[in-house]
Amino acid sequence: MIELLFSVLFLLYFIPTSVACGLAHHKAASIIILNLLLGWTLIGWVVALVWALTVSPVAFYLAQNRNALVVDDYLRRRRWRA
Repeated sequence: MIELLFSVLFLLYFIPTSVACGLAHHKAASIIILNLLLGWTLIGWVVALVWALTVSPVAFYLAQNRNALVVDDYLRRRRWRA
């Protein structure tokens, strides 16, 4: 019974990590680190989950503009600003 409880808690603890990896989040490594270090606090776990569920600006732009030339132009402009 205790083993089952620990297994369920372990799976719940790493939900933000699995969401970030499952959605191929561009900051998945940072989310994993946050989840490992501060996931034991409820605030850290919620922040990691919300961060994992956010969409990157590039992914949002790609979803809105399917034209490859427009996307290439956007990425080129982003690279020069950074």
